[in-house]
Amino acid sequence: MRNTVILVVAVAALGLASCSTTPRQAPTAPASPAALDRSASLPVASFTPAQCYVPRPRGGDYRYSGGPGDRPETAILIQGVQNGLAGVDAEYAYVSRHLRGWKVCGQALLNPGNRIYDQLLLQDPSGTPRSIHFDITEWFGKGMGLP
Repeated sequence: MRNTVILVVAVAALGLASCSTTPRQAPTAPASPAALDRSASLPVASFTPAQCYVPRPRGGDYRYSGGPGDRPETAILIQGVQNGLAGVDAEYAYVSRHLRGWKVCGQALLNPGNRIYDQLLLQDPSGTPRSIHFDITEWFGKGMGLP
């Protein structure tokens, strides 16, 4: 009996005794999120300016082909990448080299159909939200301990 009382008191002291059947509400989005790609058919992402940063300059002899990357159908292809680490580095190198002054605000993995895309959520120098897509099907998961 004494052990039970001590346990109940300890649990109550830790705030664990009050169980509620009411589900907790999910966190709400930031008060003023900026929407990306309003014209795209993909889900709209949001970010706060505090999350954004200009990527550091990167080395690497990366070659790019494909389209402008404004949507998955016109995604940028990175030539000669052998694994995921080099692929992600090449994506950020692309922003650093080709989109000077643009900030990276987030990243999303998309899989519409049989291809895999990395979507970088960006902010141009005027503060306008943008996104760019890379086709990562050939190297996604390679060299990162994934099957």
